[in-house]
Amino acid sequence: VRVRRAVRSPLRERFIEELAALHSPWLIFQDWLSNDLSSFARAFRGPSRGAEVNLHARDVCVRATRQMLARLFPRHGALQGDFVGRFAKQFGGDARKLLGADGEKVAVFKRAADAAALNKMLEGARKLHASMREWATTTKKNKGGGGGALPGTLKEWSPWLAQFQAANFAEELEVPGQYTGFSCPAPEHHARIASFGDAVRTFSSLRQPKKITVLCSDESERNFLVKGGEDLRNDHRIIQVLEVMNATLRRDPACRQRAMFVSTYPVVPMTTRVGILGFVEHTEVMRDVLRGAMTDAESNSYKAVHADYAKKHFGRAWTAEMKKWPRAQAVAEFERASSAVPPTLLRRAILRLCATPDALVLLRNRFALSMAALSICHYLLGIGDRHLSNSLLDMQTCRIVGIDFGHSFSSATLLLPVPEMVPFRLTRQFVGFLEPLSSSGVLTGNMVRVLRALRASAGELLTIMGVFVNEPTLDWQSFAMKQGHVMAAKKGLAAAADAAAAAASPASASSVGGRSRGTSQGAAGTNASSLGGDSALGPPDDLFEEETSLDVTAKSELQWYPLARIAAARRKLCGANPARLCMEELAENKQMPKDASFTKILEDVVVGTESSGNERAGLADDGLSVEDQVTCLVELAQDSNVLGRTWPGWEAFL
Repeated sequence: VRVRRAVRSPLRERFIEELAALHSPWLIFQDWLSNDLSSFARAFRGPSRGAEVNLHARDVCVRATRQMLARLFPRHGALQGDFVGRFAKQFGGDARKLLGADGEKVAVFKRAADAAALNKMLEGARKLHASMREWATTTKKNKGGGGGALPGTLKEWSPWLAQFQAANFAEELEVPGQYTGFSCPAPEHHARIASFGDAVRTFSSLRQPKKITVLCSDESERNFLVKGGEDLRNDHRIIQVLEVMNATLRRDPACRQRAMFVSTYPVVPMTTRVGILGFVEHTEVMRDVLRGAMTDAESNSYKAVHADYAKKHFGRAWTAEMKKWPRAQAVAEFERASSAVPPTLLRRAILRLCATPDALVLLRNRFALSMAALSICHYLLGIGDRHLSNSLLDMQTCRIVGIDFGHSFSSATLLLPVPEMVPFRLTRQFVGFLEPLSSSGVLTGNMVRVLRALRASAGELLTIMGVFVNEPTLDWQSFAMKQGHVMAAKKGLAAAADAAAAAASPASASSVGGRSRGTSQGAAGTNASSLGGDSALGPPDDLFEEETSLDVTAKSELQWYPLARIAAARRKLCGANPARLCMEELAENKQMPKDASFTKILEDVVVGTESSGNERAGLADDGLSVEDQVTCLVELAQDSNVLGRTWPGWEAFL
């Protein structure tokens, strides 16, 4: 505590507060409604009438309510941007009438008998949030016409950031993202923030991140994305593990010679609710690249077929569709939808960048190498939700860049009502760009090289992943509660702990890779960085204090989830059959029926059958060679019977 107080920085804390002000205000209210008030209301369902509810949960909700009110509807004299001020004027009175001037109306709920009054408050908050969303939609239409955009100047969001000049302060702010964890930091050489650019760009994704420009002391300009409402520590740790994987690939001669690595970017979690990401320059969203390559006729055809397919196959529950469509019909429908556009859209888009045929061959090779590294690394980390908006294409090097790791360690398979059953994205547009070379030729060989190098360093990678066990993020705690295994966890915790301990042991690394590398200097530095580094930019006393919503006992019970996920990663590094492992994860999904008939249908889709030509069905459950494991991965990723059962928004047709 004394160390925290010694390094406390009022300027740094104000900087983080102003970054949080860039988050769209209705989304801040929505996060409070979903994460705090709704969770508090659920606490009333357990105790019998008249019994006291969890006072700790109430206190957490009261504190969150006060913070939300202070941020969105501050007292007179607080410096607010024009846009945020209009929002506060519109909804401040209703919010304080519902919750109290300082959240005191939330603090009165003490007994289960108050549940009716709390539910009435919850309903009122939902109606207020609906009004906020309607106001936001109207504002965007009035701003730009026909959909428009949110305010594009910094002063409308945060006058403090717009007016910031480093010369006016005795303290200095370092530019985020300068600590790598692979070398001794030299902060005396780090760039400082001099001021901020005037322009702000709001992206249309779920969290509406804001792009800002930092004018640095070294006379450079650096672009960042400010993202609120998420615990970016998960993304930060995933990036760190990817960096360790890159270091492993650089040590391997075959991978180093081919420049196979995963493109990464800085991720700096400021608090559990706001963080900064380095903006990846010279890139475009893959979805925009493919859509931009369509002709008008192709675009209209694709939209019509896509809408028809989604309505036809997902008008009912996904489990009902699984039972309804046999393999032949599912494949036929998927192929029909895929035929709406040619498989050469990506090739068409890249060809526009090329001055000569030689340039196309070079860019195609770079794309294939980056795809091989990205696919294997993402598979080992269980990174899902790989829809086209979560992939970027570098328009200079043609390397593919993965972003947004909200679903990692197979959570997209374990939790989603329409679970992901593919290990990575390898759809027809990606494969079509590689033609006339087949994916088995240009991709499989390089995937084998990447996986072989990473399996040889299994012990090092599992040691780095241990930070997810020691300090689970809010998302992981939420995932554990959603699966509803907290009580069962007490029985399985010891077994999972033994598995994780074995995974991180030098002996385990030796059994997997043939030799033990231990923890290299780079790995140790990265692990240390996960405990400090850029994340130390937050207010020291309350940087991640939201985690106190779970007491020590609850945290120990929820620890089964990260332990189980690391154990699954160990099995991947030991050569587990990807299809069999996917089936095991689907069995843990609470939303999957548990009857034997549905399990058989699911197994025929995921594992396949030898009679249908699925090679993965004839492979062992564990102990596969690197070559067999890659064969299984590629086959599963390209199986039309699997792709035809993915969520339509994933756009498996492209």
